[in-house]
Amino acid sequence: MKKEHLILFFMIVLCIVTIPFTTLAQQQAPQNRKRLVEDQEKKIVVKEDKPITTCGYERAIRVAGFVSNPPFSWVEMMGEGQQSHLETFGYSYNVFKKIAKKLKLKYVSTGYTSYEDAIGALKRGEIDVLLSTYLPEGLGFGVTPVYPAYFKNSFTVYFREDKKRDFASIDDLKKFKGIIRREENIYKLFLNKKALSGLDLEQVKTAKIAFEMLLDGDADYLIGSPYSVESELRRYKLQKKIVSAKVSILDASLFFVLSSNTDCVKLAKILSEEVVAYTHEGSSRDEVMKVVDDWGERFRYDEGLLPEEKPEENDDWMDPNW
Repeated sequence: MKKEHLILFFMIVLCIVTIPFTTLAQQQAPQNRKRLVEDQEKKIVVKEDKPITTCGYERAIRVAGFVSNPPFSWVEMMGEGQQSHLETFGYSYNVFKKIAKKLKLKYVSTGYTSYEDAIGALKRGEIDVLLSTYLPEGLGFGVTPVYPAYFKNSFTVYFREDKKRDFASIDDLKKFKGIIRREENIYKLFLNKKALSGLDLEQVKTAKIAFEMLLDGDADYLIGSPYSVESELRRYKLQKKIVSAKVSILDASLFFVLSSNTDCVKLAKILSEEVVAYTHEGSSRDEVMKVVDDWGERFRYDEGLLPEEKPEENDDWMDPNW
């Protein structure tokens, strides 16, 4: 056999042998590519993020205020018999509800009759959020503040109308007897301020006691928040009898605080961001004054602290009993 014929013969044999393998490779390539695409699709499947906490999602956030400090926070007994329980109302709770609604958080209101009881419950993890707190720092173990403050508050001096005094500095008050209300929970604020620590201050339980002491001359002045004092002056019909010096002697802030011993502590960052968004709206002053007005209206037809004081007649007001 000639050399050329041998070469041709081997080439034919080689083609016959390799054709099945080439065909098989062509058949498998699309399948391999298909599996590769499927694997890539599996890798990029996006799973929904789980909430950072069950608090507010799977269970309601337990929110509490304490005692009676309108317009910021007060508690009322709701229900009857074994179903009776304390609930919190007021501007501070309204702010929290507004933020919770935006975040789609579940919440429930409760309340305490003393600040000490409320702080104790917070530290034990019996509640998740405490409203209207002036001192987020220094409250001790078990408390996590939400920064920044949701409301900037100031304090001024109140006198009996016929004994009002002008003063240039806080030193002018040091020779007089002053009172503050336990309901506002501001006593420690004054102890922590050197400029105010020299004042002769007595802490009394309620606004009613404070006003009676001013009217009877047992105290020369009252220190309090204009919003809170105004609310109670309207309640007891004393707007003309007890007047403000309109001088700010101390600026403070209201904070939410979280229990460090419940899962709700994980909400601190997102709540802080929402407080920033809320204060940026600039509606807080109008909202707090709306609660002041509502509080005064609740007691419009009640007798004032002084027997001779009667509700003023005003055609703009309608008897709620009608």
